Amino acid sequence: MNHNEIYNLLIRYLDGEVTAEETVVMEELLKMDAYWKNEFEILNTINQTAPDLIKANTDANWEVLKSQISANNSSRTVNYWLSLSKYATAAVIIFVAGWFLFKPTNTEFLSFDTGKTYKTGAKETQTVKLVDGSKIILNENSTLIVDDNFNKTNRLVILKGEAYFEVSKNAKKPFIAKSLNTYTKVLGTTFEIEARLPNSIEVSLYEGKVEFTTATIIGKTILIPGEKLACSLSNSSIEKTKVNTLTKDSWVTGLSFKDATLDEIIKKLESQYKITILIPTNRKNEQYTVSFEGQNLQSSIRLLEELTDSKITKKDSDYILIP
Repeated sequence: MNHNEIYNLLIRYLDGEVTAEETVVMEELLKMDAYWKNEFEILNTINQTAPDLIKANTDANWEVLKSQISANNSSRTVNYWLSLSKYATAAVIIFVAGWFLFKPTNTEFLSFDTGKTYKTGAKETQTVKLVDGSKIILNENSTLIVDDNFNKTNRLVILKGEAYFEVSKNAKKPFIAKSLNTYTKVLGTTFEIEARLPNSIEVSLYEGKVEFTTATIIGKTILIPGEKLACSLSNSSIEKTKVNTLTKDSWVTGLSFKDATLDEIIKKLESQYKITILIPTNRKNEQYTVSFEGQNLQSSIRLLEELTDSKITKKDSDYILIP
């Protein structure tokens, strides 16, 4: 089911208008999915408090409306206006529920207490390991601020610049990264955020799923692996694209080596370019100092040939190093 279908099912579940099979599906989803559990709690609160207020206004308006209807109007006409009143009330409830349902999740940051701050300078990267096991790699000229209460109730961080995230899974404690006036919410996944320009942000997802919201654009954007999001706050626009081969930047993979074995270098290149490179077993422990920073695949292959004084040929999807 897509998001709208689940949302409709949730409304019918709250109204007690679901079949036994649908009840099982919904209750299992609420048990396993923190996102839909949160939506249920919000909608349930609205469902309990909004009808009395809306009914009071509707009844008052209906009394005025009835006084304007001629006494000799048919019951069919009266029923028509009653029907309109009913569906108008439903529309108001749906509108209110929709606003709360799609309102950006930024209330968590009201309790944000600045903890440790990490900064990088020009041509510098830094790997930050958090208490929950998550790993964040900061690119150059970037700042990461971690909530002093991190991992107690929520996992909150603020990013200025660019960073790569490997978030440990924890369905009970969502991980939320705030950048500019946007929020990227995950339970456990691998993604990258770039927020260097004042009103522009990009999110790339490698593994898992993320939920992206802003304080100025109503709605949530869900990313799945291989998708990239570009958000312009100045234009209030969000564009999502599917990338055929989404690869991690070299500053994330660390394509500079000092006295590294050939086996270690090959594994990094394979991860970066999503390829397979076959090398003789007796050469795996050879050590080299080299940088592949800023190189594309073909340039890296040529550099590897020069480095190892070898010839690299391609067979099908594999690259074979021949001494």
